[in-house]
Amino acid sequence: EDYIGKCVDVLVNCAGTSVCGCFEDIPPSQFEDMMNLNFMGSVIPTQCVVANMKRQKSGRSVFCSSQAGQIGIFGYTAYSASKFALRGFSEALQMELRPHNIYLHIAYPPDTDTPGYKEEMAVGKPKETILISETSGLFSPDRVAEDIICGVEHGKYSISTGLEGWLLAQTCAGTEPVHAMMHGLLQALIAPLGRIIILFNQRQFAKICKENA
Repeated sequence: EDYIGKCVDVLVNCAGTSVCGCFEDIPPSQFEDMMNLNFMGSVIPTQCVVANMKRQKSGRSVFCSSQAGQIGIFGYTAYSASKFALRGFSEALQMELRPHNIYLHIAYPPDTDTPGYKEEMAVGKPKETILISETSGLFSPDRVAEDIICGVEHGKYSISTGLEGWLLAQTCAGTEPVHAMMHGLLQALIAPLGRIIILFNQRQFAKICKENA
């Protein structure tokens, strides 16, 4: 805010990285690293701007979680934990900030073709993780960014990419807030069907894990 000379209107929290591997092979320090960057890397910037947003009675903040922050995936015990944490934080904070006309958004992108993704693939992932992740596809950074911008413009609390991502978002909505009643009603209608589809997906994932154990 000091740098741009005015209050921040929209804050996009997108700093993050991932660690992938079998649980017993990931040292506790890497769990801490995931929480420090993926979770606290969003908490701290948001805390820096929220006071002024309250004073101006407006503002928006976007948190970049992941599809691995909606459904636990083999190999992502550390990464998923940090991304699930963003969801709980965002839901609680939205309840605090809504009376001040401040709205939050949380994005759940799938695998995205970024330098970080290429580095993760180069380091190596468990075969199970690769096979499971392939089911949702690989998207370009431009596509993910466009979906986030569009979601903010249309007042969506939960922002997804791709058909599978959209279905997962409706099914996993649970008790999350909505910025428009229409969005909540749509989630209520889609959730039962989505749950059935995800049960079949989880059966497929379990088969992958068993075959590669």
